[in-house]
Amino acid sequence: YLDIEKVTGRPYDDVVHDVLFRPFALTQVIMDYRQPLMKNRVRGYTHGADGNFQNKPDYDATIALAAGGYRASVGDLTRYIELLFSDKVSPAIHDMMLAQASLNDGTAISYRPAALVASDFHGHRTYSHGGGIWGFHAFISYMPSDQVAIGLMTNTDDGPVELADLDRQIARIVLNIPQPEVRDYPLSRRAGAKYAGTYCLRELLKAGSDITISYDGKHLLLAHDVSGSTPQTTQLRNQRNGRFVPSDDGDTSVRFSVGKNGARNLQIDESPRGTLSGLRCPST
Repeated sequence: YLDIEKVTGRPYDDVVHDVLFRPFALTQVIMDYRQPLMKNRVRGYTHGADGNFQNKPDYDATIALAAGGYRASVGDLTRYIELLFSDKVSPAIHDMMLAQASLNDGTAISYRPAALVASDFHGHRTYSHGGGIWGFHAFISYMPSDQVAIGLMTNTDDGPVELADLDRQIARIVLNIPQPEVRDYPLSRRAGAKYAGTYCLRELLKAGSDITISYDGKHLLLAHDVSGSTPQTTQLRNQRNGRFVPSDDGDTSVRFSVGKNGARNLQIDESPRGTLSGLRCPST
């Protein structure tokens, strides 16, 4: 934001309103300054050490800026992403914001330059973005071919509702997408051993976290290991040909690339969160 202020000689918030909010007629997106009274301002909450709700900590919105410093209505949030894909934005900008990005090793990733995550939900291309700050979470998605925009907000930063999952449930209802058929084919110990091991995620946002695959005598178990937290373990159902589906999520696909010495690579496709991938860690 310092570059914007340096180039324009004006405050960041003024420039954003002139360049983005006013042309898009977004009247309910405002910087969350602490002092002025704001009509319809919602209070944010978090959980304390005792498990009870408490008020969120105070913070300076001018520090957070685009990373949580603005308040918006759900209507303006969905209007924003609809207009972002409309002819109000030039084709050159569209090409830039949706360009395929890759890691240094050539691995294609879901994240796009305009901070959008690309994914597919049963053949429906989806672009989404989620975020949060003390006391709040928000999630938005757009399906260009269907012209469907979904915006979700909650005024707690650690509530039980996962907004990306709720987004997917809404999309299924709106587009009348049936529940996928999920099987559970037998998996032998020999076959399970091919997949067992630890996979190092390559995406930047997941750096420092690993996926551990084990075999319990009947199913594969997936554990997401994140530093400083207890791994979450999920049973996987075998769909054959190296493809598995979590027992609690029929929409997510876990795929393995198998060589002579077992699986080399793991890929998790999870709309609208996008794709995660990881090579087998060197020690496994």
